[in-house]
Amino acid sequence: MKKIVIYSSKTGFTKQYANWIAKELNCEAISLHEVTKESLKPYHTVIYGGGITAGQIGGLKKFKNIMLEHSDKQIFVFATGATPMENKENLKGIINANFTQEEKVRIPFYYFQSGINYENMKLGGKMVLRILAVMLEKKKNKTKDEIDLIQALRKSNDCSNISHIIPLVDKVRRESNEKTSAS
Repeated sequence: MKKIVIYSSKTGFTKQYANWIAKELNCEAISLHEVTKESLKPYHTVIYGGGITAGQIGGLKKFKNIMLEHSDKQIFVFATGATPMENKENLKGIINANFTQEEKVRIPFYYFQSGINYENMKLGGKMVLRILAVMLEKKKNKTKDEIDLIQALRKSNDCSNISHIIPLVDKVRRESNEKTSAS
């Protein structure tokens, strides 16, 4: 079963995760900018990843539009962001903001903590994060998550870890084996 990893990356974290996944699955990782409806025909499994910005998975709408003509494909989606993976409320918000009820059932979703890379960010993104940090610092009675977020927002940081991809890679392998044995 032929697989491909497609990604949309602004600061490099999603690209890093896409490359790790592709290496583990022995397949190619390409930017969403290179993808056309036609180019996906040979693939059975398509894994998409994008970074989180204001709760939205980058490039996901474009990816979904491309995939409309490929309903026969097995799809997996992952997102990367600065928020710790343990923050279940954040995860629920991301899922609800990006997937329909039907997609929540059909498309396995994974979230990987990455980090913040101010050096690769555009000015608008930098400003939003700086404003968020100031707002959180002024807040009284901060939660532990808010205190941790303030620390994380102060400077560039990288929490990426190849071990985060294991559940996704294992699921893709299991699903591919099931499809192969059913054929």
